[in-house]
Amino acid sequence: MGNVENVIKGECAVPLQCYVDESSDGECKHTVVMAGYILEEELWKEFSSEWNDTLKSQNRTFYHSNNKIYNSTKSKIKAEALYRVIEKYINSSIYVSVHIPTYRNIINKYPFSQSLKELPNFKVLNDPHLFMYQAFFELALWDVEKLGITEPINFIFDDTSKYKRLITDAFKYTFYSAEKLGIPVDKLGAFPAFMDDKLNAPLQAADLLARMIRTALVNGNDWDGSKMPWKKSKSVYCLNVELDERYFLNRFDQSFSKQNMDVYEIYSNSSNN
Repeated sequence: MGNVENVIKGECAVPLQCYVDESSDGECKHTVVMAGYILEEELWKEFSSEWNDTLKSQNRTFYHSNNKIYNSTKSKIKAEALYRVIEKYINSSIYVSVHIPTYRNIINKYPFSQSLKELPNFKVLNDPHLFMYQAFFELALWDVEKLGITEPINFIFDDTSKYKRLITDAFKYTFYSAEKLGIPVDKLGAFPAFMDDKLNAPLQAADLLARMIRTALVNGNDWDGSKMPWKKSKSVYCLNVELDERYFLNRFDQSFSKQNMDVYEIYSNSSNN
């Protein structure tokens, strides 16, 4: 197995950075969205400087998105000023979403084997976050070239996330299983990092993106940037996967096939040694 603790070296290009944040109703009753923007590290520095200058002009040091951007003129104007910074620097984004009631219905009716249900980690499946994180990493592995990106991607998450262990486990297993199944892993960058969103402008921008996407989806609209609180001045291309019933049924069939279960058993044994 390759060393997933370090940036993949060799002839690879300098990795891009994708900062990821989540938006939900706090009770996981409807839709959960994870979203992030992708940019070069040096441009993130320029972005952060301008984002923080914009916050300073608004007498703020930190931005956290909420529904006021839709129903308060003052909040909308301030958030729009920040979004114009996003438009200036960023061309690419990724998001993953899950409709929670749909997922729970699938979990309840899917014919998991009794031996699988008896595994200590089976309870992890009660929460869709594992699959959401895997979907993020797999988009980097398989689909990110649709955005014109050929570099590896480093993922950075909010340090306060209660899913830090799940994120790292998802990354390790995605890396491991891809290698075992002969899938190139050169698109995966460094081991996931975690930063304080109160001190990190790109995470605050991801928070704004996740909020806007979730609001669109909850209202029954596809996310194409047309249902924003303001008019966009340019398109920010988005690679996305909405984890619907077909996705999960296919995923369960694939993940719990004999081939994958054999890979997982070897992985579990090696991780415990």
